[in-house]
Amino acid sequence: MALSSIKRDLDLLVDLIAKMTESTEDIPHDARIQVHIPRVLQIVHQKRPLQKLYDISVPWETSLTTFFIDRLSMLDNMLSRRDLSSFDTDFFLAIFEWIDYLLPIGREREVRRLDAAGRLPEDYILGYVETALYALLEIFQFLPHKRLREIFLAPDQRLTAVLARAWLKWPSLCRLVPTLPPRVIEACVLGFPLLHKRLKDRDLQEKARDVILPGVAYSPRRFYRRFARHIRATMVPQEPDGESFVQNHLSSIISFTHAPGFERIPRELVVALMDCLRHPNHLVPPHWYSVWAVLAPLCIPNPRTARTAVKHGLFECLVRVRLTDPATLMLPEMTKALRMTIVSPRVVRGFQTSFSHLQNNRGVFPPFDAFDEEEDSTENSFTFCFNRWDDAEFTWAKEATCCNAACPNEGGDIETLRACICGEALYCSKTCQRAHWVEGNHRRECPTSLNPEKSGTHALHPSIWIVKARDMYNIVALAARTFGDSYDQITEVPGQNAIKIDLRSLLEGREVMIHIVPETGEGKKRAMEAAQPLWHNVEVYFMHEGQTRTRLMQFVHEEHAGRFRMPFRLLTQAYTSGKVLKKTLFLRRKSKKALWPKRPSFDS
Repeated sequence: MALSSIKRDLDLLVDLIAKMTESTEDIPHDARIQVHIPRVLQIVHQKRPLQKLYDISVPWETSLTTFFIDRLSMLDNMLSRRDLSSFDTDFFLAIFEWIDYLLPIGREREVRRLDAAGRLPEDYILGYVETALYALLEIFQFLPHKRLREIFLAPDQRLTAVLARAWLKWPSLCRLVPTLPPRVIEACVLGFPLLHKRLKDRDLQEKARDVILPGVAYSPRRFYRRFARHIRATMVPQEPDGESFVQNHLSSIISFTHAPGFERIPRELVVALMDCLRHPNHLVPPHWYSVWAVLAPLCIPNPRTARTAVKHGLFECLVRVRLTDPATLMLPEMTKALRMTIVSPRVVRGFQTSFSHLQNNRGVFPPFDAFDEEEDSTENSFTFCFNRWDDAEFTWAKEATCCNAACPNEGGDIETLRACICGEALYCSKTCQRAHWVEGNHRRECPTSLNPEKSGTHALHPSIWIVKARDMYNIVALAARTFGDSYDQITEVPGQNAIKIDLRSLLEGREVMIHIVPETGEGKKRAMEAAQPLWHNVEVYFMHEGQTRTRLMQFVHEEHAGRFRMPFRLLTQAYTSGKVLKKTLFLRRKSKKALWPKRPSFDS
């Protein structure tokens, strides 16, 4: 249908609405418009002429861009008036189909052919994309939820397809134009996430995700990585709507995290959010708070996301937020979530790396000397664990031996040892690995078989009770350093009923303290007459999988114990009479016999 075939009623309607649009406070109102308003209302309520106006068979002519912008501008004006907005679902479906037909994103070859033939309208690519996508944003945000649901459930609706194609393929526009204006990029990346958030109903959101998932190979992880690239591409939003864009764009992430399979946030998205928070242009409250309102809900309930954030500089972000506005919501909760990650050696090493970077950039906001008491205590706790575990890492390498009890190489050489995929067992050869897998019962105790996500089966024993050997070694390192620092204090007490070390204080940013409960009565008298004991039984309290755990450890002075190489298998297995005990029983028991079994002979 040629543009010249639009009947006279539509031409009159266009002129009248254009004059109504131009009628502002500083322009005299045209009295002739009032005479024709009943005619305008009659044409609009009939709807048929307007639906013809938005037919998809519009030819490629020079005035196409101007024609399109004028029609969508008039549509926005009509939607803002209740007496002109009584359009049915078919009317909006016609608009979406027309926009999809003319959208150049993903159709670069066709656009190039039209350009080579001289049939491409001037400023068509950038002007059309920006106007069309922002018109779609206005339409589905304005419509009531009931009407939006009717449109979305229509079998031939193109709204989701248009927004998904723009979200996935907007970089392809760079093949047609050298530089994309920020407004065009923001229009492309905002549409689909905002629609997903606007739908609210789970069935509608699932239907929307089904459209986008083929473009990311049905991988939520790839979807979030694409989202992270979009955040970086729009790091500095355009004014004056920059605050609104940042808030709408980032808040839509939360709606995706509630979907099945989308709960796990990858590292790229977490780092992009923190980089956005640390950006110099976001120091003004409207921008940084929109980022904070998304980052905090992602980290507080999810320890895995919190660990990722801490490794990549969450501490610096908390300092920035506290210096900008100490009364920021969720700031204490985020500080607590950061401290809870101290149980992971990887997180502690990542914290130390990011903190060293902060120390080396003291001239950058925030200044290094701007930490308050809580932040200083948090940094001291992480530094304490880092120093202890750094030493333990060196000792671990020296003490590692082959886990096969009948190893023919007497534990193997440290240079030739290789770990099981779980990291909990070391072997000097494939023969020892097979023997330990079957005879050593590692196939039942391997953490991979105890993790349903990795093995695909349910564990025979609850993994929450199992403390990995490497984790246990780190706990011993912390307890041993605390015991050694307080050894003089311990020897001054003539007798002890109990010695307790509570490592859980690290989660609150406090120093690890040793608690000595002295003997009373006859017990104290016997202790004063007795010589100093050769070893001390210490109860160690720590957190594991969100639960409090207790282990009874024996500490012996080096002059009595001497120096020896700790067999690696003693941390992973227990033996008695040549038989392997279950690891779950070994780790849960507190008796001296179960915790420190005698090393078996290779003949047994």
